[in-house]
Amino acid sequence: MPGYTVVKCAGGTRVALFEWKEHPLVEVRGTVIVPKQETRSWLRLSRDRKYRTMTIGETRYIWTPDKGHINLHSSGGSPQLLGRISRGENTVIIEVAKEAIDRGLLDPIVTAAFLLQCGHSID
Repeated sequence: MPGYTVVKCAGGTRVALFEWKEHPLVEVRGTVIVPKQETRSWLRLSRDRKYRTMTIGETRYIWTPDKGHINLHSSGGSPQLLGRISRGENTVIIEVAKEAIDRGLLDPIVTAAFLLQCGHSID
């Protein structure tokens, strides 16, 4: 039987669910809903292994490593920086732009940060 991890907001509402098995599953609830799917599908690694795409609804976002950070950009003509993940001493730091919060991306960004920093294989 697979193990599970649940992410809750401060009020106790469940935001994300991870099902740990050979090919882990992720589900995001809240303002933006990501239906249950394999983590490797939601955070798809590019063919050249240089970035990951994250699809929410019909919109694609790009996670790219950059000098000790993992940056989240909108895709398209003029990419906009929407968030950043970095590591501190015994911490993971998540920076989120106002535009990302306005788009309802806070929960998916926190969920993606967890997956990208948890140490489990997500592919």
